[in-house]
Amino acid sequence: MAKKIGRINKIILLLIMSFSSAIMSLSVRLSVADTFGKPLQQVGVGIPFLIEIEVDSNNSSKPQLSIDNFVIHEQGVSQYTTIMNGRAQVKKQYRYIAKAMQVGTFELGPVRIEAEGSQIVSNIITIQVGDRPINEQQNEEQDPVRLHLYADKSKAYVGEKINVKLRIYLIEPVEIHNLLAPEIAGAYMYDAGKPIKGIEKIDHKNYEYIEQGLEIYPQKPGQLQIPAATVLCNVPIKNKRHADFFGSMASMFGFASEQKFYSNGLNIAIEPIPICDKKIHAVGMFTSYEVNLDPKNAKQGEGIVFTITLVGDGDLEHIDWPDIQLPDGLRAYESKSFLTSENSKKFEYIIQGEKAGLYEINDQSFNFFNPHTKECYSLTTKPIKLQIFENENKIEQNKHHLTVQGQDQDKVVDAVLGNLSYNPTIQTDYFLPMNIFIWILVIPLLSPFFYLIWHRFQRIYKETKRRKNAFKKAYYLLNQYKSKKVEIPLYDIFHQLFIESGCISNELSLKTIEDYLKKRQIDASIVGKWNQFFKLLIENKFYTQSINREDLIDHSFEWISYLETII
Repeated sequence: MAKKIGRINKIILLLIMSFSSAIMSLSVRLSVADTFGKPLQQVGVGIPFLIEIEVDSNNSSKPQLSIDNFVIHEQGVSQYTTIMNGRAQVKKQYRYIAKAMQVGTFELGPVRIEAEGSQIVSNIITIQVGDRPINEQQNEEQDPVRLHLYADKSKAYVGEKINVKLRIYLIEPVEIHNLLAPEIAGAYMYDAGKPIKGIEKIDHKNYEYIEQGLEIYPQKPGQLQIPAATVLCNVPIKNKRHADFFGSMASMFGFASEQKFYSNGLNIAIEPIPICDKKIHAVGMFTSYEVNLDPKNAKQGEGIVFTITLVGDGDLEHIDWPDIQLPDGLRAYESKSFLTSENSKKFEYIIQGEKAGLYEINDQSFNFFNPHTKECYSLTTKPIKLQIFENENKIEQNKHHLTVQGQDQDKVVDAVLGNLSYNPTIQTDYFLPMNIFIWILVIPLLSPFFYLIWHRFQRIYKETKRRKNAFKKAYYLLNQYKSKKVEIPLYDIFHQLFIESGCISNELSLKTIEDYLKKRQIDASIVGKWNQFFKLLIENKFYTQSINREDLIDHSFEWISYLETII
């Protein structure tokens, strides 16, 4: 009897353990990391970071993730298998790219997922949002690179220029290979010239720095948040304690690791433009507003270039076409606008006169708000005159249009015939014109030059045709891949594209394409986005289930379309 009871207890215990094991195997875990996968103690406002949801089940519903004041996009899902105590367990990892839009403390979770016929609930994590990301193991004093972002004002008006400078201090020798400027919502941003180098003494020690200036023009009132800037560096791997064998080997052979470093963020109060008695066209300090006509007289229907030149300090790039006032009988059409220098912009109109006469184009006004004096001002042009003549074709027709009747008609005909005289053509000797004679002598001498031009043209034509065929083939393969007619990896499609278009002659790698884009003077932010996309291509080739197929195809079409414009 005791043996039977013992067996029953063992069976019950095994059932309880297996049931507990099954329950424990179904779990959901939330975590936050930077884009390199390092756990974060604090995320930076406006700086992308990763939210990872790990589910210990292959049969699970897709998690729904949302949180106020955050922008969240799906990045992909990975599936992998772990073996513990001889049992294989399939896990899924959902990844999201998130961006905080406000400084503060926020809670994420719990996330509820249906798995294995039951509902499982994740943990709750607290996300601290500051002006810059902070890793759990970060020690800023030991960082080989330090960044500082500062502005020339803490308050500004809508449209007022804010001068921002990013200074990168090189505490130790590192290789900077990418600088990601902050992405600002609700403002226009421009580079203020090329980066400059200098030396600054801090705590009685000289440090080299690189400084990049930025010009920011806010477009709406409220709090303007300027996120932290990011720099990617290759930092030499050091082995101070010699505890890590691989770290020792990396230090011996001079290997380096890619690391991210962040600056501080800025928060600037933006005030609306005060109410003025005139329509404000721009914000800044403008000194000149002039008009010009070329030519100042023309015939009916002929085009006349009417130019307005604006000189001053402001966001000239986004100043719209001025409203011009013209007298009746003149029509104007917008032609083109362009910057002639850092502080000058021209607007060209085409004017046509519908009727003949002398016109006076009255003074034109440009109104602006000066944030330094906090007052509104106007610049006014001088009146300018324009003479429109009648069309000559009409005048000639009127001259030869005679209305004669009766006997007067015979008199006119006799008068015209009487004035006619016979002038026979005199045949003269023909001489070859001097210019044709000179060309006959010069052409043989220029034939080698023409041959070189023709040879150059043929080579350019062949290169152009080769590039077109390469992109045509890439589009074709990508469409075949999208329709699942072929399963060639997307990495191989881009590899063939770069080789066949003549961009690279060796193996495709992150560095070769990055060097090529830098030679083409492509913006650093675009180079950084390409690097992220290229890593997805590599991951897609070797881990085909880890990335959302449709998203990667859409991004591939976008990148091929962009590359077609620069290659």
